[in-house]
Amino acid sequence: MPERHPLFDEAAKWPEKDVDGAQQLVDRYRARHGGEKVVLSYITTAGSPILTRVAEVLQAQLQQADGLELVIEPRDGAGYASALVSGDYDLILSSLGTAHPENLYRIFHTKGSGNPAKYSNPTVDRALELTHTSSDPAVVDEAYRTAIRELVATTAYRYWRPSRTSLLLRPEVYGVEPAYQYWMRPESAWIQE
Repeated sequence: MPERHPLFDEAAKWPEKDVDGAQQLVDRYRARHGGEKVVLSYITTAGSPILTRVAEVLQAQLQQADGLELVIEPRDGAGYASALVSGDYDLILSSLGTAHPENLYRIFHTKGSGNPAKYSNPTVDRALELTHTSSDPAVVDEAYRTAIRELVATTAYRYWRPSRTSLLLRPEVYGVEPAYQYWMRPESAWIQE
């Protein structure tokens, strides 16, 4: 998360690049599974040069380990959405819809309603459950930090960039501010007559 974000935690650091360590993991996996090359699919949306480039960068990074291949599968909107919702993918480009705290529960709790990847981690579950049961802001804040540290440690999610929402309004409309990433709070808007 960006340093300006309320859930930023300096202790949650991504591991350094380690191609040799990755190679050892791939070699051990292949030895346990007959020695065949590991082929993973990466589903992305079709028609976006930027997302295609992201996929190609990820492909180049992963294929630095011998015996690991990443096949890029661009899909139209319906095909992409179907794969995302069904969990029918090896890797997929997705979004939390910003790092709003409640989205962490929805996507990373074992029983989260938006967890098609079936991510399950008891440490994350306990921390996120505490965010729903404690009324102490300091306890809730620390629980979110615990969940984020564990998500980073298990590389379940990689925060790539801060997102930004822009709303285009007519000059007479006031009070509209983005709530989280895509939504607005209509009860705070008014029209100046």
